[in-house]
Amino acid sequence: MALVNLEKYPVKNHVLKSLIKYFWVMDSHGLINISHKLLPVNNIDMILNLSSSIKYIDLNGKEIICNNSHFSGLRKKHYTIVQRGKGEVIGISFFPQGIYPFLKVPINEFKNKIIDIDLVIKEFTNRLKEKLYNKKTLSDRLSVLEEELINILDFNLLLGKEKNSILNEFNRSMDKLNIKEFCNLYGVNERRLERLFNKHVGVSPKEYHKISRFQYILKMLLEQDYEDLTSLAYEGRYYDQTHFVKEFKSYTGTSPSNFIKEKKSVKEILEYS
Repeated sequence: MALVNLEKYPVKNHVLKSLIKYFWVMDSHGLINISHKLLPVNNIDMILNLSSSIKYIDLNGKEIICNNSHFSGLRKKHYTIVQRGKGEVIGISFFPQGIYPFLKVPINEFKNKIIDIDLVIKEFTNRLKEKLYNKKTLSDRLSVLEEELINILDFNLLLGKEKNSILNEFNRSMDKLNIKEFCNLYGVNERRLERLFNKHVGVSPKEYHKISRFQYILKMLLEQDYEDLTSLAYEGRYYDQTHFVKEFKSYTGTSPSNFIKEKKSVKEILEYS
C-alpha cells in the first residue's frame, strides 16, 4: 500500500482567515487502501476530491459514495471512511461558525448528513477543477481555491461583531460554565443562543458543548497515556466515569480502554478533523 501524506497549509486571504482554520492536503505516491473511523468533531471540513471515490459507511451499514466535492454536517455518530485507488484530496477546515456565509443555508439543515457541494453551490466542483487543471504547484492551486471561495462568499452573511463575540465567549467559557450560567453572565437569551448556534454552527449549544468536550478528551487520549479513566472524566467535567464512558462510546462505537488500544489507526485522520 502506498504511503499517504497529510499536510496543513495556512490561509493567506485576510477575510478567509477569520472563517477558515487551515487547508489540508492528502496525497499518495501510488494506490491507497484506506479504512478509518471518522469521528464527530465540532466543525465542518469541505472535501475537494480529485481522485478515486470516497465511501462513507454509517453504523447501519448504509453506504454513501462521494466522487465530487462534499462535506459532512456535524454529527453524533462516527462513519467508517473507505478509499481505494489514487488518493488526492484538498480539505478546507472551517472554524465552527465559518461555513455559513459560503453555503448560505442554515447549517443545522445538514446535521448528520453528507452533502454533495454541487447541490448547494451550483457547478462548484466543475468550475474549480477547470481552474485547477493547469496549475502545477500546490501554492498556485491553493491561490485558485482562495479566489473561488471569495467569489462564492456572501459578505452580507458574515457574523457581526456582537454575534461573533457571543460564539467566541461561549467557546472560551464552556469548560467553566453551563449554558444557563453563560446566558446569565453575558446577558444572552437562551432561545437566541440556540437559534444562533443552529443557523451558523449546525447544532444546539448543548450538542456543540458535548462534541467539543469529546474532542478535547480525544486529543488528550491521543497525546498521552491514561490508565486512570476517572481522572480523565474529571478533566472533561463529566458527572462520573460511567457518564464519560457512555458518552465516549456513543461517539466512537467503543469504550475508552478499547480506543486506547486502537488509537494508532485513527490518529492520522483525527489530526486533520
